[in-house]
Amino acid sequence: MDRPRISVMFDLDGTLVDSDQDLADAANMARKAFGLPLLERAEVIRHVGYGLGYLIKNTVPEAYQDRLDEARAHFMAYYGEHLLDNTRPLPLADAILHKLQGRAALVTNKPGAFVQKILSGLGWTDLFGAVIAGDTMKNGARKPSGLPLLEALNRLGTPNSGIMVGDTEADLNAARDAKLPFWCVPWGRAAKDADVILRDLLEVEERLRG
Repeated sequence: MDRPRISVMFDLDGTLVDSDQDLADAANMARKAFGLPLLERAEVIRHVGYGLGYLIKNTVPEAYQDRLDEARAHFMAYYGEHLLDNTRPLPLADAILHKLQGRAALVTNKPGAFVQKILSGLGWTDLFGAVIAGDTMKNGARKPSGLPLLEALNRLGTPNSGIMVGDTEADLNAARDAKLPFWCVPWGRAAKDADVILRDLLEVEERLRG
């Protein structure tokens, strides 16, 4: 009997690409527009995973919370031009995507326009059977909701048969909400609660094959 087909959903930032510096630079450009001191990269990156709104809200002081739209505009203007300055594939990301071509989806909270620009720049545009960005769902759902994951599986033709591979609590909680396994990259912040902590990204294909 043939084994059931299992699809794999990948997060983007921190899972497939190291985008830390470009995200930190964009957040700091928003702060700079308000005359605020720059944040250390680690302080910015700990807020990555729940979407751009969350990132902006948590990197702008309380006194500027009524200017979040302005901060977001500064972020987007800078990031849109500089999102590939330092962003590079993480180890073995390119290899696993080519191995899983056609059975992999991208599920990220990053705005779709940025996602497409990154995928194009890295030569990954044709490697995903489905791409669900932070503004894809008509109902506004994004991780940690499981709905984007279920939508990705439907688009891949494998409803309720998939694995989420990510690095943050948003990825973990989305998988739990969708009642799907969560496999964490070894450097991920959500590793301690994962169903599987991967040795590296190629282990995804090895486990599916085994």
